[in-house]
Amino acid sequence: MLSQDYQPDRRNTLLDKIARFVYDSELSLEDSFLRRRTCFSQKMKSSLFTENILGSLGSYQSASRILGLFSKNFIDNDIEKLLFVDTKTYLPDDCLCKVDMMSMKNSLEVRVPFLDHKVVEFVSSIPLEFKLKGRISKYVLKKTLKGVLPQQILKQRKLGFTIPLNSWFRSQLKNNAKEILLANDSNSRSFFSMPFVEWMLKEHFENRQDFGAQIFALLVFKLWLRKQEI
Repeated sequence: MLSQDYQPDRRNTLLDKIARFVYDSELSLEDSFLRRRTCFSQKMKSSLFTENILGSLGSYQSASRILGLFSKNFIDNDIEKLLFVDTKTYLPDDCLCKVDMMSMKNSLEVRVPFLDHKVVEFVSSIPLEFKLKGRISKYVLKKTLKGVLPQQILKQRKLGFTIPLNSWFRSQLKNNAKEILLANDSNSRSFFSMPFVEWMLKEHFENRQDFGAQIFALLVFKLWLRKQEI
């Protein structure tokens, strides 16, 4: 049953991407955004957490802060609303955080020029058609830099710095993940349902679903618990 619940959201074959597209088309803007930006869905958390934790949480949703941003009534365009929410959450809490930590660790002073507040204020004020034209993103920026940068750079698709968690947790980190997450201690067992964690690891190890991000999140939490000696 769990496999049917989560599999369409966790694999990256062409058929799975089509399935996600169809699935997203029936979701609200908020739910579609949360599917992409959160590690554990509400459905997964209802299986992951123990009954005591679920009882303590009550009706609380960890995504409430993000959902509150969607209700800002000064933005009436869905794409602009997504840009606004990303600017308030994903950018400072993920992208910039990692850049800042990794650059400081290597004694580098890194600043992002496009995030100068005057640039951000200007870009926020221009019409959407100058930001996204058809399938061309950063439209006005690319038009401005035409003739300055090589054409292949302007046409290059956006590339992230994705960590190969899925493959790591099926190879060199597989035993580490299993040993830590299934350790016979009371720390994480008071928070998480071990049968669900075991199922998730088995699904991932046997290449039926991709749970690399979820396994990584649980490992970080488990190691933090050990450090705090909770």
